[in-house]
Amino acid sequence: MKEILIKRLATISSPGKKYNVLRESLQHLILKILDDRGYFQHIVFIGGTALRILYDLRRFSEDMDFSLQQPQNPRFDFEKMLRDLLNDLESYEIPVETSTKKTVGAIKGLFLKFPDILQETKASQRKGEKLHIKLEVDTNPPQHAGFETQLLQKEFLFSVVHHDLSTLCAGKLAAFLFRQYTKGRDVYDLLWYGTRKATVNRRFFESGLFQATGRMISWSEQELVKKLEEKIQALKMSDVTRDAAPFLDDPQEERFFTKAFLIQAVRGLRYAQSMQS
Repeated sequence: MKEILIKRLATISSPGKKYNVLRESLQHLILKILDDRGYFQHIVFIGGTALRILYDLRRFSEDMDFSLQQPQNPRFDFEKMLRDLLNDLESYEIPVETSTKKTVGAIKGLFLKFPDILQETKASQRKGEKLHIKLEVDTNPPQHAGFETQLLQKEFLFSVVHHDLSTLCAGKLAAFLFRQYTKGRDVYDLLWYGTRKATVNRRFFESGLFQATGRMISWSEQELVKKLEEKIQALKMSDVTRDAAPFLDDPQEERFFTKAFLIQAVRGLRYAQSMQS
């Protein structure tokens, strides 16, 4: 496996891009292991990394987010999944260390730390630097998600079960509206959804709002857009750009981080017709 990684990185001159590509290759390997082990019977791939890997989103991503297909599924064992993942990474001759992430609500997570691989692949020359990937599983996700299965050819062939695009969009909108800090990658993703004329899984979105607020909220499309515009107007765009810049495939895309482009993007969002009621 390391030979594959070294070959993939050999033609990349930028240290920052080498780092991002190496982390992404390890993400592919993690997904392959989870697929080989049958864990996509129970979990589903979500979040920005899913957009990157499944839909070729033009930004890199750090974390790997999953949720259970069925909330509180008693057949899913997070600790066993972790043991299987670590054992298989070792079998690919990729040493890994872990540290536990503090559990927040129903979210179970950990940090995977890869020692020496940055130096062995020449993605970094800093002695002792480790590559980190945060992995989280939501064991009590919002209801009414839509699922799809996709076969992928990356460094190898594997398949994943993931939220459909309408559900992914709904999850991103909820995160953007209720996240307690500015995340530039959320903004980039909103621009992407806008250009794709993505639809929003309304029932999943409203289930997520209930989890976030404890209140039953049902916004019309106009009310949703108004809430998004209010959030956009409060953004400090210099912070947004600074956060997103290290993850962009093309640094020139920073110029699209404007409130005008963002508002244009969210005004094109619509609820999926099958999710209206």
